[in-house]
Amino acid sequence: MQQDGSSLSRYASRLRQCASEEQHKKPPARVEAVAAQTSGYTTELVNSPERFVELSADWDALASQQRDALMLHGWYRAAMEAQELTTGDLAIVILRKADRLVAAAPLQRAKAGLFERLVPVDAFAGEPDRLLFEDEVALQQLGAACASLGKPILIRRLDLPQTATNLFAKSLRSRAFLKMQQRHSSNVLHLPSRLDELEASVSASRRRTLRRKYKAARQSYGQLDAQLLVPEPAAVDQHLARFAAIEHASWKGQQGTSLLSDPRMRRFVSSLAHEFAASGKLAMTFLTLGGRDAAGKLMLSVGGCWNEIKIGYDEQFASCSPGIILTHETMRHAIAQGISTYRFLGLAEDWQAHWPTRNGEDRLLASYPFTQAGIAAGVLDGWRAMRRIVTR
Repeated sequence: MQQDGSSLSRYASRLRQCASEEQHKKPPARVEAVAAQTSGYTTELVNSPERFVELSADWDALASQQRDALMLHGWYRAAMEAQELTTGDLAIVILRKADRLVAAAPLQRAKAGLFERLVPVDAFAGEPDRLLFEDEVALQQLGAACASLGKPILIRRLDLPQTATNLFAKSLRSRAFLKMQQRHSSNVLHLPSRLDELEASVSASRRRTLRRKYKAARQSYGQLDAQLLVPEPAAVDQHLARFAAIEHASWKGQQGTSLLSDPRMRRFVSSLAHEFAASGKLAMTFLTLGGRDAAGKLMLSVGGCWNEIKIGYDEQFASCSPGIILTHETMRHAIAQGISTYRFLGLAEDWQAHWPTRNGEDRLLASYPFTQAGIAAGVLDGWRAMRRIVTR
């Protein structure tokens, strides 16, 4: 403990020294709401939901290149609505080149003690955080624009390849102390084009396990049925209510994290569902055992990829693993629909190893500029880290 305390003290001292040195330098140019030219790029700080709505078409033109629903404009707009963000809450940095949107960092202001820092707009959702960029040069310019804001930045799950992360971090590091570390992993499955290839891709032992689960479900409950829905907007609320009842009957209901227990997440998922259903990009699957709902999934579809956004199952059916059965049935539906990629929700878990998934890693990135706010953020994060060590 003495060593940890000394390290924290040295770190705070170093930040104060850097802040003092920065005071004698020419202050960095800020990213303003009014555009400013930098190396052929036009930068803008979007700080109102209304202005963000105006960016819809340009945003999706850039995001759609990645085949990731969690980059689309509707995803972030739903996150803003769920948190009831207003003008001044947002700090979305965008870059244009020749009037074309080429990069964006979807950030918002968040209070941390007595200071303010920037975090992803969708940080509360617990999913990996994204940056949008056309190429590496645009990503570097985006990092420089974020650094020029002079505020601490905390991205807990930055989903970028190592090379791209290093490029973005390099721009931030020019004006801040930077902390990076590997954090979590998530799974993605590249689906074959035929059902028999899906079965063949599962190991022999896993196939036997799946057969036992199917057999146990049919022996205990009789009929087993998996249904795929692509609901019309008018039917979304009805199907969401069905899913919410299933999810609430699991441990999520007991721990207060289900949609019925969490108003913010309920608003978020409802907004997402209506947004994506309007364009036919919402998919839902349900598993019924003996005519009763046992499990459900919500997915967003874009560019041949399904992204899980919510999963749930009723605890009374836990003995036959309804979540695993529904996942396998969902993959069968996905192949029949011509879907080529399936992204699992949240963190990688052991049960997902039933299928030949690929593991993706995300990283924590925290920047502490050489300012009073940066010093305060660094000290606060250091203290929290020591408390976690002591608690363990």
